[in-house]
Amino acid sequence: PLLIGQGAMLPFKDALKWLLSNQLEGKLDKRQVRHPTFKDVTVDIRLRFTTSDLTWLTEPPFNVNPNELHRTVKILQAINHSNGTNLRSYLRSPGYTLITSISICREPFYLGGRYCKLSRRISQTPWFVDDDKQMVDTSVEEVITGPLQRYLGTDDIRMHASGREDIDVRMLGNGRPFYLQVTGSRKIPTATKLSELQDEINKVHECVTIHSLRFVTQNDTDQVKNAQDSKEKEYQCVIKTETPITEDQLQQLNSTRNLVLEQKTPLRVLHRRSPLTRPKTIVSLSCRFLTESEIRTAVAQTTDTTNEDFEQMVKDNSHRLLVAHITSEGGTYIKEFVHGDFGRTVPNVGTLLGTSCDILQLDVAGVSLPWPPPSS
Repeated sequence: PLLIGQGAMLPFKDALKWLLSNQLEGKLDKRQVRHPTFKDVTVDIRLRFTTSDLTWLTEPPFNVNPNELHRTVKILQAINHSNGTNLRSYLRSPGYTLITSISICREPFYLGGRYCKLSRRISQTPWFVDDDKQMVDTSVEEVITGPLQRYLGTDDIRMHASGREDIDVRMLGNGRPFYLQVTGSRKIPTATKLSELQDEINKVHECVTIHSLRFVTQNDTDQVKNAQDSKEKEYQCVIKTETPITEDQLQQLNSTRNLVLEQKTPLRVLHRRSPLTRPKTIVSLSCRFLTESEIRTAVAQTTDTTNEDFEQMVKDNSHRLLVAHITSEGGTYIKEFVHGDFGRTVPNVGTLLGTSCDILQLDVAGVSLPWPPPSS
């Protein structure tokens, strides 16, 4: 603090603000206002000096211990207890060069939209093993944020989605809701520019598309955060059974409604999720047999089943291959609902049919969340 008159104290930062504000306005030709997108404008002023420049503080009326001249608290205490001594007679204009810098920090802003992923070889986020990128060439996040980073001039764009699909699962239908938190942006895009950026993103990779990209508020993003395990999701998958299925078994399976599962944390994610048993609900289940043409089409889309396997299934009987449409509570592990995960998910499709089952393909067909909200 600085002394003003007799006993009145003014914080140094306020005094500096008064001294510099008019000069900065003149230099920048800008008036000082509180802009809604700026968080801070920081003026950093540094003056290098040694404790020998403060020896006057060791004398009356301040009497600071020479060994404590590096402690700001001790200096302030001495000044505050100096009985209103006028500091002007002690302070001298420094003969040193001031080191100054100005930094501007913009408030984060948020963009919301939906994405579709049409490939079984692209992850939602980058895969890292021991800090080195591995496994996949790109991800949904990199496809979306790349053009935005280049235009906005920031590397700090964080993507958050309403749930995630495995790398070998496609995201179809109306897409998965997501939002982006953009920090330190040098630009704020207009609605027109945002539409152009969306078109540019959709040209990056033929298997990743987005739509409805628009500004959202921080409060809006709570809808995405809270909907991951609460909203219903729709899936379609190809199921292979150990034994052929009859029409009666199929009809019985199709009558499934509001089936409550006891689902333990799957073995494949047990290394990163708590070992809990979670009740999950299968709202509806509808199955039918695959046709021969559908079987042949699926050959090109499946990564872990050979052409010979499918050809043999066609020769044997297509009644071992089903396509299922499933509506479930958010957070349900659909792969485990099909094959049972060694009895960790009960009941499952295998127990309902009375035969072992495996899942060959899985797609997310829809996420029932109205997102993003209409632009204000």
